[in-house]
Amino acid sequence: MAPRLGLFLIWAGASVFLQLVPVNGDENNGVSTEHTGDKSSAESAEGSVPAADT
Repeated sequence: MAPRLGLFLIWAGASVFLQLVPVNGDENNGVSTEHTGDKSSAESAEGSVPAADT
């Protein structure tokens, strides 16, 4: 029974994999994935914290 289960799992996995929609990394499809300004805003926040006097 184990070989049949293994073959079934491989067949089911291949079937699901073949139904996936291919994705191009060059095209955004209207969704923006760029995070501009994140690093600069983090650096400016770090610089604006006053040092604690001890």
